[in-house]
Amino acid sequence: MNRVTVIIFARATNGYVLASDGRTCKPGIPAHILNDDAKKIRTYHLGAGGFVTASSGRATIGGTSIADVERSIFDEHHSSGSQGFGPTEFAQSIADVIEKHNSTQKCVCSTNTGIDGGRACVMLPECAICEPESDCEHYEWYLQDDEGNGCPCAPFDQAPASTPSKYPTGCRCRPREEVPLSWICVPFGPDAGDAVTSTISAQYHPVPTTGQIKVDLLLQGELERPTRVDTDTIKKADADARLPLTDIEKTAGTVIELLDCAYTEAPDNVVVRQLEEAAWQVTTSKDTTIREVADTIRKQIGSDEADLLAGAAGIGGTACVMVIENGKKPERLPTEDNYGLPVTVCPSHPHVVPCPSDLQP
Repeated sequence: MNRVTVIIFARATNGYVLASDGRTCKPGIPAHILNDDAKKIRTYHLGAGGFVTASSGRATIGGTSIADVERSIFDEHHSSGSQGFGPTEFAQSIADVIEKHNSTQKCVCSTNTGIDGGRACVMLPECAICEPESDCEHYEWYLQDDEGNGCPCAPFDQAPASTPSKYPTGCRCRPREEVPLSWICVPFGPDAGDAVTSTISAQYHPVPTTGQIKVDLLLQGELERPTRVDTDTIKKADADARLPLTDIEKTAGTVIELLDCAYTEAPDNVVVRQLEEAAWQVTTSKDTTIREVADTIRKQIGSDEADLLAGAAGIGGTACVMVIENGKKPERLPTEDNYGLPVTVCPSHPHVVPCPSDLQP
């Protein structure tokens, strides 16, 4: 998954603007750079129109990039000449790929823990209580005991996740890639419909929740989630969302300013997020900035040590700003100077992008 991602959707008086960072990092701590030119915004042409998509949250599905997954789906529908392929069908097709991948994963009883890390599956006598179609919340797994017993509701340890339980619970393994996919789709062309956003849940049978984007500015990615304090990026996004709509050129300028804010504070955000235990020991007020919290952590642990523990800021690399003007083909703004955005590096390998191959999964 991406360590930290920023995806920005903005509505203009005469179209839309989509923007993203271009970095994907190795999962785990500390983070290391895998790609500094990740394709988080993609364009697909279909006749006189098509789609521009953007996503954060899931960098790959079974080792295949989301960009390649989308391209395969689109090419299949395009070559088959099928009709009625829109954003809803596109999102469902991505969910189908995720489900197919999940079905190949193996059950690992010891990783299916419940609330507070306790045993998660229902007791054996209770396995028959929940019917397959119920909303029973106990469809998880016991930890194995010293005698190798456990998983009374699951098929068996290391079984394919598609294997049904021997008990009528509908119990299955949770997917091990457990981050939902946040997805944006902006149709363009003469018959373009509304821009939509979709959340594809992280579960064995993912069901997309797709709806029209009703806000004028939407910030997606890890920076939208709360940390120890509100971030400047969130504050600026909230302020920008209250401004009157402007033309697409001015809107693009506002989006680049928001990207700049995200790029600038990404190293501090990563320190606070990844060293959360230390962050909660820092006294804050409503006026405390994330930079101040991060700097306090750096003083407590040591500046170099804190940055090395947190790893590479996920927001960085070659940004993408795509303008989708009404009645015109989408256009990516020039990136010769990366819009003047700051460069963030991996503290362990400041002169190597991507990081050495032995650090890659």
